Amino acid sequence: MKPFVMLGVACLLMFSAEVRAQDAAAEDQYFDVYSLILKADTLANKGRTDEARSNYVKAEVALKKLKEDYPLWNTKTVRYRLDYLNTKIEATTPPAKPAMKRALSDEPIVPGNSSDPVDFKLKFRAGQGYTFTEDRSLTLKSDRLDPATLAKLNKSSTDTIVVTALKDRDGGGQEMETQQVSGKLNGRDETDDPMIGLRVRYLTDAQGKVESLENYQEVVDRLVNGANSDVEKEFLKKDLTEARVKEMVTMNDELPDHPVKVGDTWGHTSQKVLTAPTGALIVHVDSKYTFRGWAAHEGRKYAVIDYGGDYAGSSGGDADSAPGEKTSMAFNETGNVSGKIWFSPDQSMIVQENETSKYSIQPASNGNAGNAIHVADDKVVKLAANTAAQ
Repeated sequence: MKPFVMLGVACLLMFSAEVRAQDAAAEDQYFDVYSLILKADTLANKGRTDEARSNYVKAEVALKKLKEDYPLWNTKTVRYRLDYLNTKIEATTPPAKPAMKRALSDEPIVPGNSSDPVDFKLKFRAGQGYTFTEDRSLTLKSDRLDPATLAKLNKSSTDTIVVTALKDRDGGGQEMETQQVSGKLNGRDETDDPMIGLRVRYLTDAQGKVESLENYQEVVDRLVNGANSDVEKEFLKKDLTEARVKEMVTMNDELPDHPVKVGDTWGHTSQKVLTAPTGALIVHVDSKYTFRGWAAHEGRKYAVIDYGGDYAGSSGGDADSAPGEKTSMAFNETGNVSGKIWFSPDQSMIVQENETSKYSIQPASNGNAGNAIHVADDKVVKLAANTAAQ
């Protein structure tokens, strides 16, 4: 029996030696882990959270490796340190940035069911106010103007406009009111703009076309009296015809007057106001519109129309000069316009329109392209909210 006893003792001694060797190796690894933890704690106390988190992560990786290699070594200590590291890593990890909301204009456009026609007629509910915001930027480039002058002419603006359906009329029309409630120019409130607070009241027919103005003379008087110069006053007296004011409050008369299907096209001629050395210029734009398809956004479906057109015109010269203004310079204007419209069939309302106009203005007496002023006019109009009429 003794040989077997001696053999057992020898095996026990060998096993004990191996255990001691493993314990020593595990302790060495744990010492490295603990050193990383102490270093990370010091960095965290100094506010260097990114570096601290990096060391906590390294310590966690090393401790998990120790646990895998030596599963029976000081299990309570290993578990405690893993919990500690998990807490510290979480505390030093910056909060996730909220996901950016995808803009309606970024949504893909798909054909949808091209056989279903859509009625694009705008419908305003009586007693309801519709708030629209218009963001606009005007950028001019020219070799004939110095940088300081160009900087003064470049503008960005944000206007808030409320369109209210006051009541329904017999026959299908409505009594309407449009008011610009606020405006910013280059980031500053336009407190002295005569348009701010002005209410334009008008009647529409059953098709939504502006039939008549209820306070036309009041509108003209306010805008003329708020002009900054006598020349501007005379220009406004000439420009603010009843037809012009009707156009100012007309909502998207380029929409088709009958239901259309995806792929259908139609034409529309509109007036566009340009910025030029002679003041505000009005040109006629012939545009082509296409019902392009559908865009899904935040649980709703929107019909998408795109459009584009070119225009050309002339202005200035003695014939076009405002009373009291002496000028013999005439200008030629050429340009194009393009844009997209997002229409909600559920709301019977346009919820967004993006438009870009690019045009050039050049003295008619000089064909040198270097004398031209090039203008980029970008506009985004959005339906911000619906509220009960005030």
